[in-house]
Formats: sequence, structure tokens, C-alpha cells
Amino acid sequence: MKKSTTASMVAASALAAFAILPSQAASAGTWTCTIAPTYTNCNVGYIAASQNVIWTEVRNCYYTAIGSSVTWKLIDVGNGVAVARGTVPWGKQFQKTTTGLYSDYVLKIYGNPGSRGKIANTNPNWGGGWSDC
Repeated sequence: MKKSTTASMVAASALAAFAILPSQAASAGTWTCTIAPTYTNCNVGYIAASQNVIWTEVRNCYYTAIGSSVTWKLIDVGNGVAVARGTVPWGKQFQKTTTGLYSDYVLKIYGNPGSRGKIANTNPNWGGGWSDC
């Protein structure tokens, strides 16, 4: 094979590999999960930290879970470390902005059926902190 043909094949392979990699814009998004009626947990699909930030919201508003709390963890997919965590009492929702992130993350919530977790890597214009449902 000629050097120019080999170089062309290498360049084409590199271009093809580059073309299938997601860009930051393509990885932007929001994911939500709700604990199903017969379950006690759910995992929100993983998402890349865009601009080193993940926004998290946990709602514990399902009427049959009065008095029960929901726990949550924002976990680094690469190393399994929880970078943020908390507990949300019944009738409340909690919104948190976690900064300084450089990887892919998953939100896991545990507790009441009907409770919901949401993560976003683009600013959802949430007020943050605690509020009633």
C-alpha cells in the first residue's frame, strides 16, 4: 500500500471516530424517574456535567406516602462516589445545584412510590432549596 493511501485511511478512520463522539450540545438534557407503585427506588439515567454543573430536584409528594421520607444520592458514574446526597420529607421538594463536576452522573432515589427525581445539565431556572409540593 502506498503511504498516501495509508495516510488517507488513517485520516478517514480518525474523522469517522470523531464524528460519532457526542458534543457538549448533544449531551445537554434533563432526565426524570418516578418510583413505580410496587418499587422503593429508581435511577435517573446518567448525564454528563455540562459546564461542570448538575441541577438536581427531588419531589416527595405522593399522597399515599404521608409521613415517609425519600433519600437521594448524586453519584459519579466513573468511581461510584456520591458527590451530593440528602433526605426529603413528605410534602416537600428539594432543588440543588452541584458545581465542580467533571464526569457523568446518575441520581438514585429511595423511598416512597410516586416520588420523583430529576437531573439536568442545563440551567432549568429552578429556585433552589426547599419548597412545599
